[in-house]
Amino acid sequence: VSAGLLAVWWYGSSRRSREAAIQYHALADRYESQSRFLQLVTDSQPNAIFIVNGESGKLRFANRAVAERTGVAAADLIGKTMAAVFGPDEAKRYQRHNDRATETNAPFAAVDRVVIDHETRVLQAEHIPLARTEHEDGGILVVERDITAAVTERERRERVLRQLVRTLV
Repeated sequence: VSAGLLAVWWYGSSRRSREAAIQYHALADRYESQSRFLQLVTDSQPNAIFIVNGESGKLRFANRAVAERTGVAAADLIGKTMAAVFGPDEAKRYQRHNDRATETNAPFAAVDRVVIDHETRVLQAEHIPLARTEHEDGGILVVERDITAAVTERERRERVLRQLVRTLV
C-alpha cells in the first residue's frame, strides 16, 4: 500500500512538474518574442533610447542609436554606468534630468547644447520615470532626439528676419 501511494504521489508530482515546465517554456518563448519585437521597434528609431536603473545608475536597455553614438555594441552597454558609456560630463547632465523626473514622478523634457565628436549638437530629451515592480527597481526611460538641424534653420531664419527689418527701417 505504501509503495502504491508513493508511486501515485510520484506520478502526480512529476506530471505537475512537466506541465509547469511546459507553461514556463511557453512564457519564456513569449517573453523572448516580445523582447525581440521591442528591440526591433526601438532599433528602427533614429532617436537614442535607453533605460537607466533608478538606484544604480546603470544602463538596463539601449537601442542601436545609442550603440552607434558610443561605438559600443548595444548588448555590451547593459550593466555599465552612464559615466562609462557617455563620459562624466554627459552622465552628470543625464543624472540631473533623471533626478528631476524622479523627484516630480513625471516626465521631464530638456533641451541641451552638447559637444559630441568636436561638434556642437542640440539634443532634446524626454526623461520618463518608470514604475517599480516586484522584479525591477524602476528607473528612467530616456528618449533623445538630435534637433540641431531644426534649431540651426530657425536661428538662420531669425537672423534673416532681423536683417530684413533693419534694412526696411
